[in-house]
Amino acid sequence: MLLTVVRPRIPRAGGQQLVAHARTSGGDELLTALATGRPEKRPADDLHRLSRITLSKYTVVRLAVDLMLLALVALAITLPLALGGAA
Repeated sequence: MLLTVVRPRIPRAGGQQLVAHARTSGGDELLTALATGRPEKRPADDLHRLSRITLSKYTVVRLAVDLMLLALVALAITLPLALGGAA
């Protein structure tokens, strides 16, 4: 149950912080979305790249937590069977 605390919640649309920018197509679209006073393309490209890295990291962590929970369920099912067979 504690694993669900560290399992990232990735929003299907929108979101906050870096994950919100990961679904844009690149620096130009990100600059349009941010609509800053003096946009520079390189920082926007860097932010877009970091957003994509963050999203993929959270996706992998989420999968790892799901697999650990599945393994815990499998262990909970097989442990009584193994102990009952030994008696």
